[in-house]
Amino acid sequence: MTRKNTQSIPVVRASAREYELAALVGDDAVLLGWNMDDAIDRSDLLGFAIKRTRRNSITQQENECRWLTNHRRFARRGDAASDDEMSTRNNPLQQFHFLDFDIDSDATYTYSMVPVRGTPSLRYFEAPVSVSVHPQAMARSTETTASVADDRRSNAFVPSAGARESYRHMGNQELADRIQRMTDQARSAVFLYSAVELPAPLFDVVGTVNSGRLLYGLAPEGTRGGEQADRPHKTVHISRPIGNQRIEPLTFLSVGCSEALRYTSALVTDPWSRSPDILLWSDTPQATPERIVDTRSISRDKRSAARLATTIFQAYAAGQLPGSVGSSRRPSDDARHLEPDGRWSNVYFSRHAASHKFREREIFAGRP
Repeated sequence: MTRKNTQSIPVVRASAREYELAALVGDDAVLLGWNMDDAIDRSDLLGFAIKRTRRNSITQQENECRWLTNHRRFARRGDAASDDEMSTRNNPLQQFHFLDFDIDSDATYTYSMVPVRGTPSLRYFEAPVSVSVHPQAMARSTETTASVADDRRSNAFVPSAGARESYRHMGNQELADRIQRMTDQARSAVFLYSAVELPAPLFDVVGTVNSGRLLYGLAPEGTRGGEQADRPHKTVHISRPIGNQRIEPLTFLSVGCSEALRYTSALVTDPWSRSPDILLWSDTPQATPERIVDTRSISRDKRSAARLATTIFQAYAAGQLPGSVGSSRRPSDDARHLEPDGRWSNVYFSRHAASHKFREREIFAGRP
């Protein structure tokens, strides 16, 4: 029997039979991840379908039920790109995570992960594992929103009252040492956001994140080392915006909303854990190339960590900024196909050091 969990906290988990499912909930995106027992028979496992049900948060009336989209499809289906052809029901995901950024506030969403077996032409579905989330629980409060007059601050992050914060001025090398300690202590994934070129000492650190952790991030063109061929593991993924797109600095408000601070870069570690860490830093007009003027660390703020991590991963996964116009390719322009016989790549199940796909299934399921 499937057990379904409904929670309004940043991480929602459920499990049934040999499968685990987790949702990392932000304001504008939900990052789903799932895992399965190593002993499970994968001989006819085609992948995973995701069904989403949307309900009004007040009346709980269902107003949407649909299979989410997979832009990769079995080659036998050709280049058809209708909603039905592109759905995960017909072309199950052969991966262990899915980012849904087509969500609204004031709604409750139920996600059902369904293992799909058989062949591409004759599929059958196992019982689902489901989680329900309410993104509004992560959103800004009415009091906070009303206290901010500047529209540019309306999307700012507001640390929770119980967050532990500290501020420091430090140089690049000291900042690199701090990042090194954070990534060394991280048990799962690290998320990086940078609106400016990272100084060499910082990239020396993030470019050598070892295979026990994964680093996902967005950085602008010209960032040192992002595509270096000699990096020690295939576990560091740095994406960049497309064309002339810009990455905007992040805006954080003080708890009392009396001051807005803008940061060019952010690092988030272990957003699925009970004690995630956030480190923000910023260049200013008074800064020299050798010095970072302002840094801010935030601990024990699970909501801000979830919001930042989903925002960064959305930008990373798309290779562009969320909400950008005119640069993303349409699904029909992307001629990626799954194997016609539905075979799995061994990279998804191999424990070798370079297999980030195997590590992903543990990380995104919220079990580092």
